[in-house]
Amino acid sequence: MGKNNMNRSILRYLSKPGPKLGRALILLLLSLPQSIFASSISTRNYEAHPGYLANVENEKNDSGIEIPFIARPSEGLELREKIFNSELSKEFKDRYEDKFGRTEPERVYNSPNKYTYYDDLYTLQGTPEQVNDQKRQFGEYMMRRLVEYHADRYAKSDPQVRPIYEAKERLSQIKVEVQQVKFDAKYSLAGNILDLRARSPWFDTKVSLILAGANPTETIVSVTKEATPSLGLEARYLEADAKIAGIITKKLSPLLTSTLTASACTGDSQLTPRETLYLVGMSLLF
Repeated sequence: MGKNNMNRSILRYLSKPGPKLGRALILLLLSLPQSIFASSISTRNYEAHPGYLANVENEKNDSGIEIPFIARPSEGLELREKIFNSELSKEFKDRYEDKFGRTEPERVYNSPNKYTYYDDLYTLQGTPEQVNDQKRQFGEYMMRRLVEYHADRYAKSDPQVRPIYEAKERLSQIKVEVQQVKFDAKYSLAGNILDLRARSPWFDTKVSLILAGANPTETIVSVTKEATPSLGLEARYLEADAKIAGIITKKLSPLLTSTLTASACTGDSQLTPRETLYLVGMSLLF
């Protein structure tokens, strides 16, 4: 509406009597953009631009091309899952808990903090810097174990080096089955650790010998029982630390777990304080 009113006003102005030169200039200025636009349309080459057509008449008779849909490729394992598979992840978790505490409340209790830095606890556990060095050494062990594990997998799949892998397995791993009990022994070169395990329908028993050369620096005996899918029972004995512990684990949800830990000392040791300890805690997985 506004544009039409403007055009009517211009026509009324041009029809008034008066000097013709002004009206002629206005007509010239109004017609100039239209002539430029018309000339640009007539000279534009649509076929020079991909996707544009100069004439769409023949498009009605074009049958077109059917584009096939490609099926979505099956999603394989991510690189992280290939490197840290479920077997290695469980092994690293068990080793970490053997080193720094079996449950989350126990690890929190043993961790240095600004409130207990000068407590007698750290005459045994070490300063925060020493604890960080222990965690760094554990990270170095993880790297060595990763190299060892994936080198074994490569050797197992390569026919040329498979005999070497089989010889290593015969020396580092033994499996025996007697009725319903399975025994196996496995040595890890990366951690210098020998694991002896007995599995039965009633409970699982594991003995870990952490070696320094040929002599064990710690012997950990663990007996576990899965009472229900959400309830786990465990008894542990650490020989060098002279400590025995009982642990009850209750899974409240896929992300929430509660634990009850009771531990007592069976003799003298310079590794941890001599105390009877009861810990109750909950851990949430993010």
